[in-house]
Amino acid sequence: MRILLRILPFVFFIWLICYFFFSLGRKRALGDQKRKGESPPTKRKRVDSTVVEKDNN
Repeated sequence: MRILLRILPFVFFIWLICYFFFSLGRKRALGDQKRKGESPPTKRKRVDSTVVEKDNN
């Protein structure tokens, strides 16, 4: 019985840490879903280019 009482707080502490990370992941996933509907900020510059073929004559 004493061993059980010593192990129980340790198991509870491990469960608390796992639940904390699980809830963080869930909050992040919900935030990502909300941001999917918005237009993403584009930091890339768009460059239109054409290919010019060289004449070998």
